[in-house]
Amino acid sequence: MKTNQFYDYDPMGLDRPPERRKRTVTCKRCGHQWKVRGRNPIRCANQSCKSPYWNRPRVNGISTKRALRLRRKEEKARREFEAKRAGL
Repeated sequence: MKTNQFYDYDPMGLDRPPERRKRTVTCKRCGHQWKVRGRNPIRCANQSCKSPYWNRPRVNGISTKRALRLRRKEEKARREFEAKRAGL
């Protein structure tokens, strides 16, 4: 193999260092998957999530905002039902 000091040609790639392995991680908050090398990432890579707790599952299974929204909806439905019931 012909080489010079400025250019080394290695067609088989035998002299290259081994490639770093990328592993797939999954956010336990939003379900987003992405590949990382090295240590665990600090935040979720999803633009809408960005949670620092990506590797911890939610305590009650749903987000706080969604829980509040559902609670308000249930309370509104209960008030409407009681109003109809009282009117009859």
